[in-house]
Amino acid sequence: MDLPQGRLKRKEFWLSHLNQAQSFSGTDTEYCRQHNLNIKTFGQYKIKYGFTKSKKTGSGGFAKVKVDTPIFLSKIDYPDAKWLADFLKAWSSSN
Repeated sequence: MDLPQGRLKRKEFWLSHLNQAQSFSGTDTEYCRQHNLNIKTFGQYKIKYGFTKSKKTGSGGFAKVKVDTPIFLSKIDYPDAKWLADFLKAWSSSN
């Protein structure tokens, strides 16, 4: 990968690639392979120049799921209050 010398040229180089990668139909890794770019460096410049939104998912990697039938948790079966009170009394007297 031949990087241009100088700050301005380097910035133009990476902005050009970042803009092209946004319209590229493949992944960033595929883009970097095709253009002989280091994927880690590419990622660092994506962050530096504000190209951090994922172009592939658009929602941060989460998929929307539709649930046809809601699932409700059934009432939790707690122990009988009297049994629990008797148990705690017996337990506390043995300790």
